[in-house]
Amino acid sequence: MLKETLNAQTLIDLLVELPVLSISTKSVDAKEVLERLEVEGNGKELQFLKDLFTLQTEEVVEKWYNKEELMEKVPEELR
Repeated sequence: MLKETLNAQTLIDLLVELPVLSISTKSVDAKEVLERLEVEGNGKELQFLKDLFTLQTEEVVEKWYNKEELMEKVPEELR
């Protein structure tokens, strides 16, 4: 999956609701909520957030980004 397929407004809505969901499920933080959620159907935005909070950065980049294109955007001194 690539990040270009994600709906930005849906991501924003999910992020805004995470603290409320965390409290209502008696979770410690957003990461715990996302670890407990099952992603079904077309929940790619939820899957992205779950991956973002629960996977290592390298895994997120490999799954969601075009790594070659991404590296072109990173300044040389940060590589």
